[in-house]
Amino acid sequence: MKNVTLGLFAIAAVALGAIYGFVRIRSEMTLGISSNLIRSAGEKHQVTPQMLESSQANNGKTAPPFRAEGSDGRTYERDELIKNGPLVLVFIKESCPCSNEAEPFFRSLHDAVSGRVNFLGVIDGTPFVAKRWIEKHQTPYPILADPEQAIVKAYGVENSAYVALVSPEGTIEHLWPGYSAAMLTELVDRLTAMTGQTLGPIDLTGAPSELYSGCPYF
Repeated sequence: MKNVTLGLFAIAAVALGAIYGFVRIRSEMTLGISSNLIRSAGEKHQVTPQMLESSQANNGKTAPPFRAEGSDGRTYERDELIKNGPLVLVFIKESCPCSNEAEPFFRSLHDAVSGRVNFLGVIDGTPFVAKRWIEKHQTPYPILADPEQAIVKAYGVENSAYVALVSPEGTIEHLWPGYSAAMLTELVDRLTAMTGQTLGPIDLTGAPSELYSGCPYF
């Protein structure tokens, strides 16, 4: 009888140990997954040398023509836009948190050059998506709908938060693979030289010191 009792006790102890081990392993796995998700959600997309080299290869090339509907219902064409001076294109990815973070700096940039430079966003969605972005962020500039990412691909854009400067002559003056305080200042300096006008200051409070892009399109 004593042996039976000891045997049952041993079986119970093993079972409890197994249950504890399973619960602990599962808990650690869950915590690990949660930590990874947290890191992923807060991860910044720092511009790599490869991204910088790839974007710079577009500088000086003819800016691809486009015709797209904007968030305001108007149709925009490259040729018509550059008749009035330089064109700035800011690339947005609808579901990208990095695009949300970059938006205030592009709003400030737009305010600094408004009325003297054509300034448009490009989003990977329908006109409805473009309008929804405008309403959510109170974006002061029109956003072109690019649901098939035709403009994105034509301009060699890999991630959101890329910025293209198109000259009145129809060339890509510069393509930045992201944004930073220095990049925003450089863009204003280039626009000042191209327009011959003194442009307003930008609010760079909180702008990254290094180039950061957004989420990949592809």
